[in-house]
Amino acid sequence: MNADAGTSTTTDLLSRLLLTREETAELLTVPATTIDNLHRTGQLCGVKVGKHLRWTPAVVRQYVDQLHAELLAS
Repeated sequence: MNADAGTSTTTDLLSRLLLTREETAELLTVPATTIDNLHRTGQLCGVKVGKHLRWTPAVVRQYVDQLHAELLAS
């Protein structure tokens, strides 16, 4: 896989209205169970669609920005 393919996938995911647990995990490069834990602890708030949880790209980006700010503050 080349670097352009990874960038294309990220761009495709970020252009979606809602992301699944697996897609969110792929964006953050963490296991899907980490997304469950982040949601359960209120660090990454998802929305309920029927019986499924989904995340907006904006919420994922906000979470990453918050992590970056915390890193810079320490």
